[in-house]
Parts: sequence; structure tokens; C-alpha cells
Amino acid sequence: MLLEGLTRAVRETPAERPVLACRAEAGGWRYRPTDPLRPLFQMPSWEVQEDANWRWHHQSLALVSLYTALHLDSGDKRSLHFVDEIVAAWASESNDPAFTWGEHTTPLRLERLVRAFGSLFSRLPDAAKVRWVALVEDHVDRLLGDVAVSHHNHALDQIYALTLAKRYLPFLDIPEDVLAVRLEVERCHLLSREGVVTENSPGYQSWIPARIAECQRLLTGATDTALPAQSDEFTAWITRPDGTWPEFGDTAPGKPVEPLHAAPTGRRVFTHAGYAVQRDADSHFAIKCGFLSHAHRHADDGTFLLHAGGEDWFIEAGMFGYARGWEREHARSPQGHNISYRAGANVIRSTTSRRWQRRHTRWGMTETDAGVACRSFMFDDAVYERRVAFLPGRIVLYDAFDAPGTIRTRFHVPADRHVHVEPGTVTLTSAATGNRLVLRHDLPPPEVVAAHHTVAYLQYGPCQAVEFAWPATRTSASFALDLHIRRQ
Repeated sequence: MLLEGLTRAVRETPAERPVLACRAEAGGWRYRPTDPLRPLFQMPSWEVQEDANWRWHHQSLALVSLYTALHLDSGDKRSLHFVDEIVAAWASESNDPAFTWGEHTTPLRLERLVRAFGSLFSRLPDAAKVRWVALVEDHVDRLLGDVAVSHHNHALDQIYALTLAKRYLPFLDIPEDVLAVRLEVERCHLLSREGVVTENSPGYQSWIPARIAECQRLLTGATDTALPAQSDEFTAWITRPDGTWPEFGDTAPGKPVEPLHAAPTGRRVFTHAGYAVQRDADSHFAIKCGFLSHAHRHADDGTFLLHAGGEDWFIEAGMFGYARGWEREHARSPQGHNISYRAGANVIRSTTSRRWQRRHTRWGMTETDAGVACRSFMFDDAVYERRVAFLPGRIVLYDAFDAPGTIRTRFHVPADRHVHVEPGTVTLTSAATGNRLVLRHDLPPPEVVAAHHTVAYLQYGPCQAVEFAWPATRTSASFALDLHIRRQ
């Protein structure tokens, strides 16, 4: 009876094509760009290993998606056998305390199990079908119990995986009314009033609103029609001229925006989300200052990026990756961003901190007559403000702290820029084009120091930082970016 019910349920549910999580190439596969190729049809080891990214991909059953797709493309029976072998091996041998039943690996694993089950159902032996259903039920029970989380994009993945499981296997005891309530909680947390993702990384805009809309459709049969329109508006403004997402927060470097929207011109401020963009035919300036979630939070209030004359002029450290280490910590630190900061101060990056809970209503971005203002309490010993004025051909930054201290300002520029320092000015010259940009300031001459910029996931490349040291009594400074790119 169970197999008859399974056959009817799965056949009545359209199988969606699995999304590849690993990259397959001739003769092997890789789970990240820097990983050496690993032979196909080789059973992976499930033991705890030093490389957290490798363990995470194993524990989320990334290979199941790969071999399911290979089987659907080629009909190779080895692929089908290997999918079942991977699932059986995970069920019997998985013992990774960090990832086995993690709040993120569990829903991703359930989604891949369900999609593969639906795609391969008619080809799986009966014993495998029964075993897979038991495994799915175990995942469902955990996601409805001790693994459940809220106020995070991982919670959205949990809701989505449970909804898919209910659609493929309707007999599962999954209360859809409870999922609908959870979805509304996550929608209110994950999206600002403007429909912008609150988790500090524009690249997450590429999937979170669409995932929310899909969950709404699956659970209620209807979606919030404002969601896609709001998301598309933000995407059009924030997209870089080269068609990629700006590398704020944990947005992966070079991540393309798909589909591309017509680029607007002028200024747009998303005050609740904490982003502002000034763009025209020749320049794209974006600034970030918001703290609505501690997910993917960097110490980056007030940081900005500038692309002008077809080139990047101000960049920052980027995301690097999620594995612990000095690279990740640097990417999240004040020294990895284009801001003024209190050297040695503790940085607030959690919404559980008392400082955030007492001050979050005064924390963030406001629009002014001339531009925008950013107010931040992220340094535990001071209030930091950055005001931006958009003037014809120039952008002026006014930075201030409410008390003197050991204050520094860092601006990151590409490695190929020649940096010439004179009293009151810093001139940047592009080695590739000869174009020049002038930065004017009212501080003592800065140092030019070596810095890091994320060029690929888990890979740093060199860049430079122009670093200013404020005099001991100073509490304010100004910096003017001349947007009239001088061409040789």
C-alpha cells in the first residue's frame, strides 16, 4: 500500500529539474572553483574533515543533485546507482556534529532528496523508495521540531523544503497552516518596507523575494504582487554597470544579475533597507548603512563603492567565504571597508546586543536635501555619522564621531592604481587606461598600505588602501570625490 500511494503521489506531482550545486566537468567534478577535480563515481568520505566548506557540501547532499542531473541527461545506470548509494551512505555513516542536522544543511538536504526522489521515482527499486521515504520523514520531523529556526534566510529554506515535501508526498504530516504563519514571519523579517532583502548583502536579492513568492503560491495559491515589482526596482538601481551585484556584505564577487533590467539614472534612496544609489551614464555610486538583521553582517555602516568611466575606483575586501580564519574576519572587519572607524573599538554585529536593542530605531540611513545621512552605533564607544552630498560632478563625504579618539579612515582602490599623495589631495591613476580621479580631503597626508580584495570564493587578490590617521583632537573630516574622470 505504501508503494502504491507513493507511486500515485509522485506521478501526480510535476518533477522539477534539480539545481546543480556542484560543477561537473569532463572527467570529474568540483564543488568550488579552487578545488581540484575529483573522479566521478567515487564514493566520498563522510568523516569529519578540516575543510568546513567540503563538509558542508557533503552534508547538504550536493552530489545528489549532480548525479540526478547526469542520469536524466544520459540515462547512465551508474548515475542512478550512485545517487542511491550516496543517500544510503549518508544515512548510515553521517556523524558530523556541526553539519549533520544543521539548520541549513537539513533543509537543503531535504529539498535535494525530494527533488531527486520525484525525478528518479520510476527508476528506483522498491527497497530504495521505502528507505528514502523514511529518511524524508525523519527530516520533516526534525525541521518541525528541534532544527527549526526563525528570522533568517535559513528559516525560509526550511519552509520551502517542507512545502516541497508536502507537495511530493501529500500523506506526510506537515501542517501547511503552520508553514503559512512561519512564512509571514520570515517575509516581515527578510524584506524591508521597500521589498529589499535585509540580510546585508544585495546578492541575496537574486533569490529571497522569488523564494517567498514561490512559497506563497504553493501554500496559498496566490502571491504578493508587490514583491516582484519592488525587488525589480531595487535590482535595477543597485546593479553595477557591468551587470553584476555590488560586493556589499556577503555578496559573492562577480555574481551576475539575471535577468538584467534597464538601468535608471538619478538618485534612489531605500531608507528602511539602508541603501542609496546615485548613477548616470558615466558613474555608479552606492552606499550602505542599515542594520535590520545580523545575518551576514559586516562592520560596514557607511561603506561605499564607486564605478566611473568604465572602471572601478573604490572597492572593498568583499566576502571571501564562510570558513573561519583571518581572511573571513578581515573581510567583516572595519578595516575591510571604505569607512572611518575607531581603532581598537569593539564592533556590534548582533541584534541580540543591548546596544542594538536600545538604539536600533536611530540606527541607519535617512534622506537629506543634498543626499543621505548614515548614523551608526556599531562601535561600542562612540556614535559614527557619515553624511553624503551629491553635487554636480562631485560627491562629498562628511564623517564625524561624537568624541575624539584613535580614528582612522580607509579607502580601498584596485591594485593597478598609481596613488599620488599631495597636501589635501590624493590622485588615483589607472595603469590600464591612464584615467585619473582626484580625492580631496582636510586631513594630514595619508599612507598607502597593502590590502586585500576578494577575487573569487575563498580567494583574495591584492589591492591598496589609502589610510588616513585623524589628529587626536579631531572629531570630523571631509572627503570629496571628483567624478570628472580626467583622461590622458
